[in-house]
Amino acid sequence: MNRVSAMAKQKEQVIQLSEATEDGKPAPFRFPVGYNYLLDFMGAWLLVFCGLMMLPGNANPKHWGKTLQPKESESTGPDLKGLLPIERREPPVKRRGEPIPPVRNGIQPPKHRKGTTPPPKFVDKDPRSHLRRYPIVVPTPRPRWYRRIKEKRKLGLRMPAIEVGSENTLRAFLHSMEDTQKKIATTRITFYGDSMILQDYVVGPFRRFMQRRYGDSGHGYLTFSSPWTDYRYTHANVLHYWRGEWKVWGLIKPRIPGNRYGLNGFVFAASEDREQPLPRTFFGSSTWGVGKQLTRTEIWFEKSRRGGSFDLWHRKVGARKWIRERHSVKGADGELGSVKLDLEEGRYRFMVRPRSRKVRLYGIHLHRDKPGVIIDSAGVLGAVLLHTRAFDKKHWRKMLKKAKTKLLMFFFGANDADLYRKLGSKKYRAATRVVLQELHAMAKSVGASCLVLGPSTRGWKRGDDILPLRRVRKLRLLMHKEVLDAGCAFWDTMTAMGGPKAIQKWAAHEPALIATDFTHMSKIGSRILGRLVYNAVVNAINGRVRLVPKEKRGKLRY
Repeated sequence: MNRVSAMAKQKEQVIQLSEATEDGKPAPFRFPVGYNYLLDFMGAWLLVFCGLMMLPGNANPKHWGKTLQPKESESTGPDLKGLLPIERREPPVKRRGEPIPPVRNGIQPPKHRKGTTPPPKFVDKDPRSHLRRYPIVVPTPRPRWYRRIKEKRKLGLRMPAIEVGSENTLRAFLHSMEDTQKKIATTRITFYGDSMILQDYVVGPFRRFMQRRYGDSGHGYLTFSSPWTDYRYTHANVLHYWRGEWKVWGLIKPRIPGNRYGLNGFVFAASEDREQPLPRTFFGSSTWGVGKQLTRTEIWFEKSRRGGSFDLWHRKVGARKWIRERHSVKGADGELGSVKLDLEEGRYRFMVRPRSRKVRLYGIHLHRDKPGVIIDSAGVLGAVLLHTRAFDKKHWRKMLKKAKTKLLMFFFGANDADLYRKLGSKKYRAATRVVLQELHAMAKSVGASCLVLGPSTRGWKRGDDILPLRRVRKLRLLMHKEVLDAGCAFWDTMTAMGGPKAIQKWAAHEPALIATDFTHMSKIGSRILGRLVYNAVVNAINGRVRLVPKEKRGKLRY
């Protein structure tokens, strides 16, 4: 009776709770305490049952409540029959360029057909291969300059070899590079050109790639200021700026009496305006990339009987005190003078300041006394190949011997195409033949080789179409014949870029690889061309040079 009365009281409490009102609304229904425990117990068993059904082999309702026994044909072995459940069979996975890997659970790859060569056996040499099922294929990394071009094949880039007329054309340069590879000598390259190599375009990437491969021996020759206001004449990876006004003489205008220029074709002096303060130029090693360490600097100047002097300030990066050295330029008029400063290896800052307005300076060299490569950049705005005759031959020969140049490179053609149209084919051919013979004789007299790069592709716009210039093709064939006949080496720039119609692809590329004048290259385009020049020079060092007979000179194909 006590149990029945207790249940009746509990029932009355449930009815009272269900009929209770709160602000005129019925209260929410609630289960008694005992029912909550029952619901939790049933839900837990339901989860366990669902988890068991998700195990492999239990998805088929036919297997529910039965012992999972594998068939004899699907068992993993006669000794394990009846002890292991049926495993899921996966088809073999074939990766691109690899044979079908073996699969576990007794499944073998399909046999090859009769009469065909069986696929090679896959051997995984990785000692950690037991930790993974199949080997991981790692793609070959590409250089940064190559990854930035999304349409590499559409540009049509090629790799033509350097062409020579005889086996001895590049002998001096190749012998020097052999010693450089043995770490016993330094090879110097002087690169002359027009506005295509200003701001260290083309030459900068070429220098960086060469020094990373064969060794960093310094940045080479630098000027004291920019001869032009719209072009900053600097080297990449070098601290280079100036204060004050410098007076500049150059190969084109204005020329200096006697035609005694620096290695890159310029002479610098303080401005003749007395109200202007004396100028000064700052140099320094880079903070990243090549050229961080320096061990020697050298300043070239023109001697004068009237005398004069200049100050050279230097300090090591991190030091507060500047060290000043004063040097005189007194000597025979027109003679080449130089001042050397040996330092401990490290990063340095320099400042050069003339003490009078009659002192004429050529340039400064930044060196590192370690075997490697030095590449000088000598670009002149608006220059053509004929402007190299403006050098005084004796003075130029002294500078090249003093610098120990082993390869003279010339990259003209952007302005030569206009001169070709102005003079005509016969006059331009006769003038170019004489200039190339003089350049070959100059290189031979200083123990160097001569390499001429052909003209790059140019275009002009007609409506919405970009068409290549026809005279550039004719200039290319003319230079190919005359360069090889003179005894220099030739490299076809137009073919490396993809042919005469490559101007359309370079202009349509995003980002643009060519400027809006369809002649000069953008920064990314100059890196690509610098890389192509580097590959051609490396192939020549490794023995890949094309010997062209006389009957095939001037007959190029794309």
